[in-house]
Amino acid sequence: MVAIILEIGLRILGILHLKNDALEKSPENAGKNCTTIVCLGDSFTVGEGSSYGNDYPSQLERLLNARAGENCFRVVNRGMSGKNTSQVLDKLDFIMELD
Repeated sequence: MVAIILEIGLRILGILHLKNDALEKSPENAGKNCTTIVCLGDSFTVGEGSSYGNDYPSQLERLLNARAGENCFRVVNRGMSGKNTSQVLDKLDFIMELD
């Protein structure tokens, strides 16, 4: 059971990493100053129950980039299902190394 949960977590992180790489390398962001925002939180941040790309960090990124002008924003989702804020903060060093 632990292996299944770990596999799912790694796949989600892989998808997020590919999405963020694509944002920075996209032609419309070439030469722009991209600001990275990290969203920490629980299952609400992860987006449990929402379809792919409709979690609040993804929506925040779209809204910010729609109004960014010469800048761009990269919003990284580091939500952790089943964890509260203090548990997420305890893992902050590990979470930041993922990027």
